[in-house]
Amino acid sequence: MSTTEQELDSFTQFAKARLRGGGLSLLDELFDLWRAENPSETDYAEDEAAIAGAIEDFRRGDRGRPAGELSRELRQELGVHLPLPCQSLVPVWRGTFRGTNT
Repeated sequence: MSTTEQELDSFTQFAKARLRGGGLSLLDELFDLWRAENPSETDYAEDEAAIAGAIEDFRRGDRGRPAGELSRELRQELGVHLPLPCQSLVPVWRGTFRGTNT
């Protein structure tokens, strides 16, 4: 059996199991999920090289940038605005607290 036939059989089994389990039903979603769980040798090698490069950067002292900073820049570039934070998500309780009326 060729590699392509093996991959097709693997995907078919994966898709049938997901559909029986009530999981994703769109073919594109099924394929994307299957590819994430079954990377090709090329994808695996690229991921491995990227991880090795990141580890080497870390060893050289490059700690990258804070995620919040990058997220803020990306939101600005895409024009995405977050709602203002609520003043309080906890309701104000009135009454006795530790024996003191408030």
